[in-house]
Parts: sequence; structure tokens; C-alpha cells
Amino acid sequence: MALMMIYIRLFWIFFLSNGYSQLVHFPTRGHNILDLLLTVADMLVASVASHPPVGLSDHVTIIFSVAIAFKAETAKCATEKPKITRKYQWANANFDAMSVYLYSIDWMQVIHTNPSASSMCHYVD
Repeated sequence: MALMMIYIRLFWIFFLSNGYSQLVHFPTRGHNILDLLLTVADMLVASVASHPPVGLSDHVTIIFSVAIAFKAETAKCATEKPKITRKYQWANANFDAMSVYLYSIDWMQVIHTNPSASSMCHYVD
């Protein structure tokens, strides 16, 4: 259990030190927050709410809305295919820091001590 806490701490350090915010502040399974909504643009998320689980899941459903502006006069007809433009920002990535961080994790230990890996059989028919 202590090892799992170390991995959880590394997970949080990575996300929080890179500007992410965690927006789920209510229990998602029992009394624990196990499901996350991570974002670097928390001001765009207008609301986050809990809803009943889907199917046989023991986790609640997280519903959230995003506040975006939409100008009707610039909207295109629904029959037109939207133009998709991807803008990757590879030049802004700190690959050295990511590499050092990911290399520092004992992945074999994570895989072999991951309690969720053994419980996956509950989701397979």
C-alpha cells in the first residue's frame, strides 16, 4: 500500500506541477474520489456534477459542461464537413523532463501491484 501511495503522489506532482486542475470534488466510488476531471483550462468548465452509475458500474457518472462562445452568423450548415486543423505544439514540450519522470517509475512494480488489473475480469462477459 505504501508503494501505491508513492505512485499516487508522483501522479499528482506531475499533473499539478504542469498546470492541471482536478475538478471532481465529490466521492465517485463509496467515500473516495477515484474518477478525475483534469484540465489546464478550468475556467472553461462551467459545472461538474454527479449522476447515478451507468449499468452495473460502482462508480458514479461525472457530467460536466463546457462554457464556449458560439456565433450563429459564422456557423456552417450541418451537411458541410468541418475543416479539422491540428496544431501540435511539440516545440513547447519538455521531453527531457517527461523522460526523466517516466524513467523514474518502476513500471513492472506498478503493473504487478495494480489492484485494478486483477479486477478487470468483472467487466468482461
